[in-house]
Amino acid sequence: MPVTGHNAGMSCAGVVLTGGASTRMGQDKATMVLDGASATLARRTARLLLQHTSPCVELGPGASGLPEVRDSGGGPLLALAGAARLWESLPADGHVVVVATDLPRLTGGLLAWLASHPAAGPVVPLDRGRRQPLCARYPVADLRRTPAAVAAGVTALRVWLAGLEVHEAPRAEWGPAAGDLRALRDADTPSDLAALGAAGGRTEC
Repeated sequence: MPVTGHNAGMSCAGVVLTGGASTRMGQDKATMVLDGASATLARRTARLLLQHTSPCVELGPGASGLPEVRDSGGGPLLALAGAARLWESLPADGHVVVVATDLPRLTGGLLAWLASHPAAGPVVPLDRGRRQPLCARYPVADLRRTPAAVAAGVTALRVWLAGLEVHEAPRAEWGPAAGDLRALRDADTPSDLAALGAAGGRTEC
């Protein structure tokens, strides 16, 4: 499978997750264009990832412009497990920044901080006391074990994470790099978008 943006100077790959039904939003979040924006949420996320990670791939239906691995549904852990061939193609000692597409205030500074973090294990930011595993960095070695975890009956990302040695990064650690303390806030509904100052516009086909 071809991948985009390989750069020998980057040691961290990037993945954007674009699956999900977007039921509460009422339209596909990945293909939404926010007011005043020039790109869909998925393409904006991909552009930011390409600045700080390489190679970059989409797990989903193909909304970002990146090479995609189709997501069969069932949630983020199943999507990660379904990308087994991708993980095998990456260096065993490498890392991958995994980002959901529904973060309208995501910044390149936050992604750069994740990609360059010195921790050996998973790096998961905390926001308002809660882990944010859909804007986090994972070792390739751990991602290679996701198919076995799913085969053993684990289907929730938080359950899988419970078995790993995670570096939990508080806001004081990631906030200065992000430059926006709302960078990790996801948007599931139109009211979420309004609260983040990012009203949704048209949907791009």
